[in-house]
Amino acid sequence: MERIKDMVRECLRYRISGIAMVSCFIVSMLAMHYGISIYSNILKEHLEKNNYRYAYELNMNGMADSLDDIPKLPKSAKCNMKIGGVIIHDDMENVTRFIDIIVSSYEEKWPLISGSYATEKMLEGKEKIVLIGQNRVQDTYTKDGDMYYRLSGEDYRVIGVIGSEKSGIFDESIILYMNCLGKKVEKCITDSAEGLNITLESDATDVNEIYDQYIRGNYSFAKSDALGGQDEYLSTVEPIYNEKEYCIIIYIFSLACIWLVVKFWLAQRTHEMKICRAFGFSNKKIVQRLLYSIISIFLVSMAIFLLIVFILQTAMKNLMEEYRLFFSWKYIIIYILIFVFSVLVIGGKSVYGFIKKSIVDNL
Repeated sequence: MERIKDMVRECLRYRISGIAMVSCFIVSMLAMHYGISIYSNILKEHLEKNNYRYAYELNMNGMADSLDDIPKLPKSAKCNMKIGGVIIHDDMENVTRFIDIIVSSYEEKWPLISGSYATEKMLEGKEKIVLIGQNRVQDTYTKDGDMYYRLSGEDYRVIGVIGSEKSGIFDESIILYMNCLGKKVEKCITDSAEGLNITLESDATDVNEIYDQYIRGNYSFAKSDALGGQDEYLSTVEPIYNEKEYCIIIYIFSLACIWLVVKFWLAQRTHEMKICRAFGFSNKKIVQRLLYSIISIFLVSMAIFLLIVFILQTAMKNLMEEYRLFFSWKYIIIYILIFVFSVLVIGGKSVYGFIKKSIVDNL
């Protein structure tokens, strides 16, 4: 305990430079650790989304006073149609959710963990069925050996669970089928004051042809202005950097932070080294004092950083998967190596210059 107090006192012995160093170390640690981990998670999410996107996508929007106003596609059309973001009350969580509804399905790409997509028999029977993400399984209940999920006061039988080991983009999903909706969910669709967003998606055909042939002129739904009336192609939005490039940028940022603050700290210590020399301290003793001081500051900074990590992980554990804050010793070890490199290069150069000048002055 006394050693810890001594380290803290060492940090505050030169208050301005000590606080500057601690602050800079903590900021660069957080930037390096969470900057890299969050970007890596977002990059994985992006790549995972592209794995389950279609070659051609087209968005439409419009109003529907009844279900008859929603476009219909024949079975021969090799194209999926979905209504996205319908606001429906989730009784199991007692919240409102944005839920996707499959209007017509040619070939689905959601990754199934268990169960199946709806069969023709299920669709013809008009039984209320639902696909859910793996995180929603805990909210289901069992009746007669089947899992059920309740939405807007209506029970939907779970026919499949979707999810991916690589990311959590499907874990919270709830997906319904247009032919298998309860009356209350149907009302949510037609009562949507903001209108409906419908997506055409296909790998087998150009969605513009589907739109021109079956929807334009027959329904009031128009191509979304957001896409400029053009179909959206797979992987149109690429990350600015790949993971390796982004890591290098963060490493350089951390190195720059450490470099600047260590130079500032050593400049503050120059007067102290001269006093130590005047009192007869050996070069070895001076170097030992400097090392003890900077290591004390670094360890105190690391302790504060770990405390912040614990607080952040506790407070933010329920965030979306890509923004959750995970702890990794790998990034800590890399940061320590950057710190040691910076101290050896900058500190070694400054101390060598001081010792060399002292020797010349004594001649």
